[in-house]
Amino acid sequence: VIKKKDLTCAECGAVQEVAEEAQSSTCLSCGRHMELGHREITGEHLGNLSLEGELKIGPRGNFGGSRARAARIVLQGRASGFLEAAEWLRVEGQTRLRTGASGGKLEIRPGAALETGEPIQFVSGEIEGELRCPVARFSGPVRVGQIGRAHV
Repeated sequence: VIKKKDLTCAECGAVQEVAEEAQSSTCLSCGRHMELGHREITGEHLGNLSLEGELKIGPRGNFGGSRARAARIVLQGRASGFLEAAEWLRVEGQTRLRTGASGGKLEIRPGAALETGEPIQFVSGEIEGELRCPVARFSGPVRVGQIGRAHV
C-alpha cells in the first residue's frame, strides 16, 4: 500500500494526492512542476525555484534567480530575486535582498538583520534583530522584541 498525502498547487490552488515519498509532481489542473523536497543553496544559484518544502540560503549562498517560492525559507545569505514564503521567512544572518519578499510570518532572529531596497509584505512579524527597508506591510500582528529594531 502506497501512503499518500494531499498537495495544494501554489499556482492554481487545485488539490491532488501524491505519494508521501514523491520528490516532485505535476499539477493535474495547470501543469505546473512542483518540487516537494527541501533544498539548500550554499553557493550561487541561478534560475527560479518553487518548492513545497523548505529552502535554506546558507551564509555563503546567493539566490540569483528572479523569484523563489517555498513553504518555509531560512535566509542566512543573499538573494537577488523576490522571495515568497507561504508559511514563514526566518532571517538568521546579516542578509540582503535586492528585491522584496512576501509571505506568512517574517521572523528576524536576535543578532540577524534583513536589508532590502524594496517593499516587503507579510501577514505577521516577529522582529528580534534588525529590519531595514523602505516599506513594510503587515496585515496582522507585529512584535518587535526588546533588542529588535525596525528602520522603515
